[in-house]
Amino acid sequence: MNHANILTLLILRIYILFIIIPDAFSQPQNPIQNKKTDSLFLSNTDSTKIDSLFHKKKDSLSQKKIGDIKTVINYKSNDSLFLDVKNKQVFLYGQGKIDYDDITLEADRVEIHWKKDILKANYTVDTTGKKIGIPKFTQDKQDYQASSMSYNFKKKQAFINGVVSKQGEALMHGEKVKMNVGEELYIKNGKYTTCNLEDPHFHIQTSKLKVIPGNKIISGPFLLKFRSVPTILALPFGMFPQPKRQVSGVIFPTYGEELLRGFFLKNGGYYWAINDYVNLTMIADVFTNGSIAGRFQSEYNKKYAYMGGISFDVSRNKSSQDADASTSTALWVKWNHNPLNTGTGRLNISVNGGTSTYNQVNYNSRNITQNTNPLFSSSISYSKTFTNTPFSMSAKLNQTQNVQTNIMTFTLPDISVNMTNLYPIAKYVTWNNSFGNFLKQISLGYSFAASNQITNQATNKEGTTYARNFKDIKDFLNGNNGGVHNINIASSYRINKFFTLNPSFTYRDLWYLKELKYQYDSATQKIKPDTINTFSRAGYYTSGISLSFATNIYGTFFFKNKNIKAIRNLIQPNITLSFGYNPNFTDPSYGIFSELPSDNKGKTQLLSKYQGFLNNSIPNSSKNASISFSLTKTLEIKVRDKSDTTGKKTKKIKPFDRISIGTSYNLLAKSRNLSNISLNTSTNLLEIFNISFNGTINPYVWVLDSIKKSGEYIQHEKNVLAWNDGKGIGTLSNFGIALSFSLKPETFKFKKTNQPDTPPVPKNKYEEADLDYINKHKNQYLDFNIPWNLNITYNIGYTRTGLADPTITQSMSLNGDVSITKNTKITFTSGYDFEAKKITEDNTRFSFVRNIHCWEISVSWTPFGRYTSYEVVIRPKSSLLQDLRLNRQKSFFDNF
Repeated sequence: MNHANILTLLILRIYILFIIIPDAFSQPQNPIQNKKTDSLFLSNTDSTKIDSLFHKKKDSLSQKKIGDIKTVINYKSNDSLFLDVKNKQVFLYGQGKIDYDDITLEADRVEIHWKKDILKANYTVDTTGKKIGIPKFTQDKQDYQASSMSYNFKKKQAFINGVVSKQGEALMHGEKVKMNVGEELYIKNGKYTTCNLEDPHFHIQTSKLKVIPGNKIISGPFLLKFRSVPTILALPFGMFPQPKRQVSGVIFPTYGEELLRGFFLKNGGYYWAINDYVNLTMIADVFTNGSIAGRFQSEYNKKYAYMGGISFDVSRNKSSQDADASTSTALWVKWNHNPLNTGTGRLNISVNGGTSTYNQVNYNSRNITQNTNPLFSSSISYSKTFTNTPFSMSAKLNQTQNVQTNIMTFTLPDISVNMTNLYPIAKYVTWNNSFGNFLKQISLGYSFAASNQITNQATNKEGTTYARNFKDIKDFLNGNNGGVHNINIASSYRINKFFTLNPSFTYRDLWYLKELKYQYDSATQKIKPDTINTFSRAGYYTSGISLSFATNIYGTFFFKNKNIKAIRNLIQPNITLSFGYNPNFTDPSYGIFSELPSDNKGKTQLLSKYQGFLNNSIPNSSKNASISFSLTKTLEIKVRDKSDTTGKKTKKIKPFDRISIGTSYNLLAKSRNLSNISLNTSTNLLEIFNISFNGTINPYVWVLDSIKKSGEYIQHEKNVLAWNDGKGIGTLSNFGIALSFSLKPETFKFKKTNQPDTPPVPKNKYEEADLDYINKHKNQYLDFNIPWNLNITYNIGYTRTGLADPTITQSMSLNGDVSITKNTKITFTSGYDFEAKKITEDNTRFSFVRNIHCWEISVSWTPFGRYTSYEVVIRPKSSLLQDLRLNRQKSFFDNF
C-alpha cells in the first residue's frame, strides 16, 4: 500500500470517528441522510479501538440523555462491527459485548436498534452444528442464558427464549421468559432445579413460574421429575425462598415410627426471617399416642457488636399407647450471647439447662455426649474496665445442674472488683542502687469478691444427699453468702543473674451478713447453733519470703556423621527455699472461734462463728520452711533434611519435648518431710505420634500388717525413706500413659513450603452465606478431597496404694473416614475397653455418604448399645431444597 492510500484511509477513519458516528447517534435529525454512504463496515481489528475512541471524543456529551437511553452504551466485538447509519442500527459479530447501566449482554451476534430502543442477541452455528456464543444476559449480578434475547430500553422489559436463569443456588430453565420493569421474571413451561447440568438430574416441572429476585420463587401446579421420569410428588402450587436462610418459609416435617409413641411427624414448622439480623424458627413434633413437642429457636447477629441464639424446648410425653398412660413434661432452655467488640463493657451469656427427663426423651443422634452427660452449667457474666483507672469489675450469675440427681446450685450473684498492681513508692525513689531497685519493685494489689450461693442439696439421717424442693424466696435470701477483701504487698529483688528474693504479705478481711452463736445442751450433750442476722467481719494475715535459684545449662555435642549433625542438652534446675508465718487465728482471743464442751466429761472443741460459710478458712498457727526442687531436661538432635537435595539444610528433632522431675521438703514437719516425687514427660515423634507420661513416686516405706480373707490389705506407712531402707527411691503409686497419633496421606509427603493454608475467600454474598453456615455446622460436612483420615488414642492408667495389688485401666478410641471412591466416603467412631474386653457400645457409630453431583445419600448407623439406631437420608445438596428428601430411620426408642 502506497503513502497516498494510507493517508486516504486515515482521513476516512478520522471522518468516521468525529463526524459520522457522533452525528448519527446524538442528533435528533440525521445530518448524513444526503450522504452517498448509508452504511459503514469496520474490520475486526479496529472495532474496539473505534468504540473507545468514540467515547473519549464524546466525554463532554456522554452524560446527555438521548431518547429513553439514560447513559452511555459501551460495545465491542472480536470479529466485526457494522453500522447502518440511515436506520440507526449497530450489528456486532464474533463475541459481541454490550454494557449499559447495570446490564451486560454477550452473544456471538448482537443488534442495537436505536429507533425502537431495543437490544437483540442470538447465537450462531458452525459447520459442525455446534452453537457458538450462546447469549448471556446479566443484570444486578443475576445471570440468564438463552437461545435468543431482546431488551427494550424504554419499557425496561426483556423477552427471552430458551432461558437458563441463575438466582443464587437455584437454576430456572424456561421456554419463554418475560422480565418486567421490577426485574421480576415470568417463565412459561419452566424447570426449577439446583443441578447445574444442561440436562439436570432432577427438576420441578411447572407450566408457570414467577421469580421475585432476592425474595422468593412462586410456581403453579408442579411435578417432581428425575430426568424425564415423573414421580408422584405433585402439589397445586409451590414457593421456594431465595436467597437461602434469609426468607421466611414452611419447614416440612420428617415422618417415621417409634414403638412407644407410635407414628410421628417431626421437625415440621415455620422459619420466619424477621430481618437481616434476627430470625425465628418454630418447630413441632406430633405422635399418634398423644405425645407432642415444640421448639422455638432464634438467632441474632449485629455486625461488630454481638451475636447469639436462644432456644426453648418443651415436650409432653406419654409413656405408652394406652389411654390411661402416665404423662410427663420436659423443658430445656439454651441461650448464648457473645460480644464482638472490645469495648470497656462486655456481656457474655451461656444458659444450658432444663428438666432431668429431657435428654431421656429427646435423643440427639448427632451428640451422644449430650444424652449421657448428667452435668450442665449456665452463666451470665458482665465485665467492665474503668478507663484511666486501675480498677475493673465483673458480675456473674452461675447455675449447675445434675439431671440424674436433680441437685442444683445457684450463685446469685458472684461479684468481684480487681485492681492492677500499683507501685506506690517507685516514683519517690531517686537512687539507683540495689536497695533502690528493691523499693521500686514493691507492689500493692487489691481485690474484693462477694457471692450468694443456694442449693437444693440436703442430707438425710443416713448421710445420703438428695434434692429438695425450693420453698420460697427466703431460700434465695438466706443462702450461703459472704465477701472477702484481699490486700497483697510484695516485691522482687534480683540478687544476681541466678538468685531472686521474693517477700510477700497478704491481709484478708471477711464480711458476712450473719454469724453463728452456740449453746451447749448438757442433757443431750449436743451443741445448738443459732443464726444471728447482723453484719459480721473478721481479719487475718499471712506473710512469707522465698529465695529461688534458676538457670539454664547447655551442652552441645557435634558429629561428623552425614545424617546426625549435633545433639544438644538443655537442663533447667530450679530450687526454692521458702519461709512463712502467721499467728493462730483459731485462738478464742481473736473472737472468731469459741471453745465449747463436746461432752460432759470435760472435752472441748473449737467452733467458728462462720462454720460452713463461704471463704471461711481461718488459719491456725502456722510456721513453714520448705525447699522445693524441680529439674527439666530437653533433648534436641539436629539432622540432615532429606527433603533438601543440596544436603545443606538441617532440621531439629526432639526425642523428648521435656522431661521433668520435682519434689519438696518441709524443714519443720515432724514426720513425712519429703513429699511425693512427680515425673512428667512428653514427646512428638515424626509429627505423627504424641506420647505423654505422668507419674508419682511415694518415697516412704509401707509395712504390711495382715491380709483379710476378702483380699484386703491392712498396711501402714512408716516415717522411713525407702532410700534409707535400701529400697531405692520409693514405689510407683500411680502413672498414666497417653499415646495418640493422627494419619492422613499428607503425613507421608514432604512439605515444599511452610506457608499456612489460606481460607477460601467468598466471591459473593451466596458463598459468604455458605461459608458462614459451614463454620457453624462443621460436623455436617465432609471434605471429599482428603482420601482417608485416622485418629487413634490409647490410654493406660496404673494406681497402687502401698503393697496392695495395682489397678490397671486400658482403653482405646478411634475415629476417621475413608473415601471408597471420589464421591463416596465412610466415617466411623468407636473404642475398646481392654478391662471389660468389649467395644465401647455407646460411642460406636458408622456413616456412609455418597455424593451424586447435586444429590447426596447418607446412612448413619449405631449398631449396638442402648442407642442402637439407623437413619437413611436422600436429599439435594443445596440447602434451598432441604425438605425435598427421603428419610427412613429406626430410633433407639424402638428398642424399649
